Amino acid sequence: MEIRHVRTFLAVAEHRTVLGAAAALDLAPSSVSQQIRALERDLGVQLYHRSPSGMRLTEAGLVLAAQGPEFLDRWARLGRSVTAAATTAPLRIASTEHMVATQIPGILREFGNRVPGGTVAVDTLSEPTCVVDAVASGSADVGLVLDMHDDAADRWLLPATQRTDVCYADLVPVTTAIAMASGHSLARHERLTIADLVGEHILSGPRRCATHLGVENMLPEPMEPMSSLVVAFSWAANGLGVVMAPKFAIGRTSAAGQLVAVDLDIAPHTSWIRMVWSPERPVVGDFRDLLYAASVGVNGGDEVTQPGEIAAAS
Repeated sequence: MEIRHVRTFLAVAEHRTVLGAAAALDLAPSSVSQQIRALERDLGVQLYHRSPSGMRLTEAGLVLAAQGPEFLDRWARLGRSVTAAATTAPLRIASTEHMVATQIPGILREFGNRVPGGTVAVDTLSEPTCVVDAVASGSADVGLVLDMHDDAADRWLLPATQRTDVCYADLVPVTTAIAMASGHSLARHERLTIADLVGEHILSGPRRCATHLGVENMLPEPMEPMSSLVVAFSWAANGLGVVMAPKFAIGRTSAAGQLVAVDLDIAPHTSWIRMVWSPERPVVGDFRDLLYAASVGVNGGDEVTQPGEIAAAS
């Protein structure tokens, strides 16, 4: 069975006549008729009832007309996948700055253990929406995003992850914490609640970060978004506020013992690191190993700093 014969068959089914299909395909009517008969011979069934008034699909023809478009679409995806597998371009993983700094190294290490000599290019993008867009467009093979889940409503809050043309895997829950100067009164706590933040100058990363989603409306004071978490941590280290951020970001960006990180209870919300990839990409070869490396190489934060442990701002 030839693909071009299936396309011709579907054109006849759409236009109801050989002449109409021939005009649409820019073929001679005799060529269209020959292709339909060749397809019938290959399948061993009659696809059309032929009469002077036109062509009517048989029961077998109705099945092929219903499933043929999906078959052609799958064939096209297979062709793209085979072509992509034959290229020598490195695999690409995309994420936002703090995720690239804190999570990607572990993934690259795991990938290197599984694929010695394998290459993965890393793209640092400005926000989660860009990460998901990169995966959907094929410019990145895998993406990592930090998303917020409303456990009470059972829904994800990051607009970028509402897309249905990519796949998601929830890798690890992320501890949310408050970072502050070591002399701050809250630094003595083992764990904080939202109520403990009354009267505090709360800093955060850019508003596009997942930390803002859902939690901001619960806070007793509005958050002041900074241009980056690095700036927010620096302000907190100088006593100019406290920073709400993923715990892994607090621990991995610290340097000089100026900050204390204390876990924050954000119920009924939870944060997660989520992996994104295209459903059109076959999970084989090095790509499969990259997905595996991403699933085991990330860290939600509990191994980075414990409550009350001093971490510094960069």
